[in-house]
Amino acid sequence: MKAPRTSRAFALIGTGILLSTTCSNLVNAYTWPNPQLDELESQRYDRIGFNARTVAGSVKPCDRFDFGVSGGRSNAADWIRTAYHDMATFNAAEGTGGLDASIRLERDRPENVGDGFANTLNVVNVAANRFVSLADELALAAIIAYEECGSAPIDFKGGRVDAMVANTAGVPQPQDTLDSHIANFKRQGFTQEEMIGLVACGHTFGGTQHVSFPDIVPANTDPNNTQGNVPFDTTSSQFDTKVLTEYLAGTTKNPLVVGTNDTTNSDKRIFASDKNATVTKLSDAGTFASTCPTLLARMLNSVPKGVTLTDVISPLPVKPFLMQLLHGNSSAVQLSGQVRFWNMQENPKRKVTLLWADKNGTSCSNCSLVLSHGQNQVSTFTPGNVSALWYSFMPPTAAAPSAAVTLDDTTPMAKVWFEVDEGDGSKPVVQDQGGVGFALQDPRLMISNATCMGFPKTVVIAAAVQKGSNPKRVYIKADDFSEHNGTALSLNAIPVVTTIDIPTPNATNPAPVQGNYEVWAVTLSFSDWANGPFNLAADYADGTTVETPYIARPQYPSCAGAAAVVTTNSTTSGAAPAPTGVAQGNEVAGIEVGRSFVLAGAVTVLSFLMAL
Repeated sequence: MKAPRTSRAFALIGTGILLSTTCSNLVNAYTWPNPQLDELESQRYDRIGFNARTVAGSVKPCDRFDFGVSGGRSNAADWIRTAYHDMATFNAAEGTGGLDASIRLERDRPENVGDGFANTLNVVNVAANRFVSLADELALAAIIAYEECGSAPIDFKGGRVDAMVANTAGVPQPQDTLDSHIANFKRQGFTQEEMIGLVACGHTFGGTQHVSFPDIVPANTDPNNTQGNVPFDTTSSQFDTKVLTEYLAGTTKNPLVVGTNDTTNSDKRIFASDKNATVTKLSDAGTFASTCPTLLARMLNSVPKGVTLTDVISPLPVKPFLMQLLHGNSSAVQLSGQVRFWNMQENPKRKVTLLWADKNGTSCSNCSLVLSHGQNQVSTFTPGNVSALWYSFMPPTAAAPSAAVTLDDTTPMAKVWFEVDEGDGSKPVVQDQGGVGFALQDPRLMISNATCMGFPKTVVIAAAVQKGSNPKRVYIKADDFSEHNGTALSLNAIPVVTTIDIPTPNATNPAPVQGNYEVWAVTLSFSDWANGPFNLAADYADGTTVETPYIARPQYPSCAGAAAVVTTNSTTSGAAPAPTGVAQGNEVAGIEVGRSFVLAGAVTVLSFLMAL
């Protein structure tokens, strides 16, 4: 990977013990695992701290601006404007346009002047992956901007589909007449009153820049405001009613209200269109706080016909994370990962135990492992300041030889569950998703400890395939993007999945054997497949497909220290098959957050690093 990495949120993804009123009222919105919902939930709620997945750090503080001298500009305002301009092409009657990431193809239009759209795409597009579209990321970015800077929670649904072509133009512009504004918002599905509300909710952030609107805002010689930004209110990076109270008090400096050219005073026309009735009502802080999240959710959920959004994404009270089986040397299978407990407070007396059973539901007296928890394993969700605690069952090390679950590969575990003992004399609470447990991956396919880094710049991907399972095809599913600009990611890019076949062993090139498994392997150069998120898949004659969990950001040991078994089956020329669907030589460009696995040391075990 050659692109700069600063805030990448790559990784697949984690009910709650009766810890508090909030936690006890949570019910599972879905049954884990569900790869798409797991990833959407993680990007929605794993926000700040341990295992942070979102771009929330880019709006900390809320006036942060990463693309030059701020002068009152903020990342948050850019994200909000981008989401609206993307949605504003929506035609509710025809079911066209809407929030579909088409803004990336529409940035040269007069209605989309300014660099805020490019700034936004530069931050959020690298968080997109096979489960979270770029359009979903734009919606999430707007929600995060609002919530991190003062708004109550906004309902988020996933499942948006990225457009392949630009939509029909139709973003309202400052010089438009009031009738035109009313008609445009009606086309988008909003009444006149809702139009006023959306403008107010949007313009609580940001301002107007001379560089983009020279006919509205004069030039500014202030070296701290080289773009000539004039904010909409005096708290332009906070969610509050100032944009309305200052307007009603006659003290506003909003350039779309008191601009010298009345033709472009669009906020003035919109706010006064019902004789200030709506803005007067919304100037009440409680009314504003309750109205905006509803309007904004409707705006963000405006999608083309044929697109079905998920239910509102709610946090799972108990959520496993990075659960992965690794086939090791001889016949050992190891399970490692973590579990997140939502809305849990620290308790030094607490003991969390992992328990498991095989595919027949059979457990045993020693089928358990007490999990570990460190002081840094805490994440927070800003609205309500909700804390989540993380517990780990990491692979064994010399210092902690029993810190992971290790089983013989003839009796793999099928499901796990958790028992939480608060250490206060109360009965331990079992967390098992209402009795179904947390299902693990199909044991017919898993990553092998023979996976390693070769030289020069090659990576060996080794799959452990259960003997006798006879798959028709074993392959890698790797995340990529549709367009690249040299080693950087094109702003027009959307996430795609590319497949890379792992050669089927034959008499000439037989598969090495590890216990009850064969090792199928392929050597890839970084020009064939950059070391980004991937998983393994196998197709069978009965039409079924088995996939391993999503492997986030892999880093590998040297092949000199990995399992030597792989060298008899991998290609050693460094020339791997070209990935399906992309030209050979493409690389995934992205930004890393640091969630990765390492096949480490002489024992070559799977470990997950959570460095932030």
